[in-house]
Amino acid sequence: MRYRPQYAYPKAPRGYKDQDFAYYFSSVGNPALGQNIAAGALITNIPLQLDRDIYLDEPVPFLWRATKVLTNQTGLAVQFAGPDGTLLSNDFEAVGLSYAPGGASPIVGLSSVPNERGIECPLGAVILVSLKNISSAGIVSPVTEIFLMGVKRWKVAA
Repeated sequence: MRYRPQYAYPKAPRGYKDQDFAYYFSSVGNPALGQNIAAGALITNIPLQLDRDIYLDEPVPFLWRATKVLTNQTGLAVQFAGPDGTLLSNDFEAVGLSYAPGGASPIVGLSSVPNERGIECPLGAVILVSLKNISSAGIVSPVTEIFLMGVKRWKVAA
């Protein structure tokens, strides 16, 4: 598990098992995450498409339990909408924890934020992310990485 929930999650129902899983999206595979953003501007509703896993003739849902965002730019803020379109925060959250491991270029990141109850995402769900530049300078060619962490709930073969 790459995140620490405040409370323990319940075990999978009888006949199922939970397997840790993380979706990874980057500005390399999803160019919309790497767009230039003028000072104060925003880019809304970038789709993050989830898998359509089926195992033993049953859908395998993803239980989204935490989110982590990394970027090489300062001034970036994010806001997510769940698979039903509900916003997960009232406003944009700044991606602003800076560190430079081993003298490397600074990496700016949002520490893992747990979704306490978890969000069940159906097959092929689309998570929407919006980006906002909260700085007074433009963001140019950002390298942005998003991790949606949780579990996939698999049926156990009898």
